Amino acid sequence: MSDSFIRRIFRFKKINYTKVGSFKNHCIKDMVIILEPQSFEITLSADQGFDLLVEEGEEAMPLDVVYHEENGLQVSPTAEFPPNWRIRFEGEVLEVDYIMKLDDFIKVEG
Repeated sequence: MSDSFIRRIFRFKKINYTKVGSFKNHCIKDMVIILEPQSFEITLSADQGFDLLVEEGEEAMPLDVVYHEENGLQVSPTAEFPPNWRIRFEGEVLEVDYIMKLDDFIKVEG
């Protein structure tokens, strides 16, 4: 099989996700959620929220969630290997990056 054929197979492979948590910012100031062990930072503005996902079959539960009074939450899986974190925001599944601001992913109508 050629490399291009293999890339096409993986590009069209449907990945199922399992929801392992839901987070929402109920405050008026920005909130930061840090996903460990990669230290991904997701910034939520007021009233924004997302579902935390892992690929089906990956271990992440139970989650250890630590509240940081100044800036938000730190979420750590108890699994041996770090999960491949994804989030569902406004109906879209997004790959988590090291520094994400959800305002950058708001859908604009029109």
